[in-house]
Amino acid sequence: MRKLSEIRELPVMEILNGSVAGKVRDIVMNPDTKEVIMVMDEGVFFDYHILRKEDAMGIGHDFIMIKTGQAIQSSRENAELAKLLTEYYSIIGLMVITSKGNIVSHIKDISIDEDSWQIAEIILEDGKVYTKNQLLSVSSKYVFVQEDEDTVSEEEDTVQEEETEKEDEVSYLTGMTVMEDVTNADGTFTVTKGTVLTEEVVAQAKEQDMLARLVMNVE
Repeated sequence: MRKLSEIRELPVMEILNGSVAGKVRDIVMNPDTKEVIMVMDEGVFFDYHILRKEDAMGIGHDFIMIKTGQAIQSSRENAELAKLLTEYYSIIGLMVITSKGNIVSHIKDISIDEDSWQIAEIILEDGKVYTKNQLLSVSSKYVFVQEDEDTVSEEEDTVQEEETEKEDEVSYLTGMTVMEDVTNADGTFTVTKGTVLTEEVVAQAKEQDMLARLVMNVE
């Protein structure tokens, strides 16, 4: 497995003429198959240069190898690639939410399988690691994972996780802007559209059991 942090900036070498064709800038993922493609760079007028598994020869520690520069394709010249870029996601920095509705952390890094070019693991800012089999779904804002039962089986671990979740929730939401009015169940408390969230407002919303709705209505 190779981490994105190891692959990013890795030179792409053409075998036939021995020249460097560019460097990897990012990896974007198909949310359904977990397969990735590599984004080399952004040209003018949103022309992204893309390298796919079928066009690469291998990923080494020093280079990603291709036969010729034709393996790197332009999204402006390839309608299929342009469409893929609207459907694939760069998941670094996305919030991770468990199947039980708990905010865990944000994605710091990812690992891919060099043979299949599929996501193998996601590595979170708090050090937790989730495997591909634990990834339930991915959206443009969130990654949903299967709750790890082992980490919540003992009371001490549960308390520690709850404290961490509270800190993550406050950290994530503070400074974000509410896009639509969010009101509690009995209508007695509302966070109005346009509100820039502070720690105090987030804490009040948590008391009203409104965090899930708040998360879905901020930017």
